[in-house]
Amino acid sequence: MRESRLWLIFLLCGPLLIFLLGIHLIFMHMNTILDFFGIKTGQVLAYNSVIQRATELKWLVLYFTLLLLGLYHGLYGLRSVLLELTPREKVVNRFVLVLGLLLFFSGTYVLMKSYMIGINPS
Repeated sequence: MRESRLWLIFLLCGPLLIFLLGIHLIFMHMNTILDFFGIKTGQVLAYNSVIQRATELKWLVLYFTLLLLGLYHGLYGLRSVLLELTPREKVVNRFVLVLGLLLFFSGTYVLMKSYMIGINPS
């Protein structure tokens, strides 16, 4: 039952990642197409623009959600591959958990640091 729930979460993460990455790609990397349709995005990759976006809650939530979904989807896939290679499930689970926590906290640190830089630009 537990494995079925983990698999279901893995399957749900895929379409959510595609949707959220689509939003990210459209607004960050297809600005010339948006400009063509009259949606002015400016210089989205400029430092000031990145810092300004980091202070907006909607972008912070988007990036945090992408971090969570991407980590879960990728690490569950890695876990599945590793379990095919070795029968030591406890070792694989612990390795993936520790790796996931390290990546999650470092990603969260970067998000919060950029948020704080945006709030206090001095």
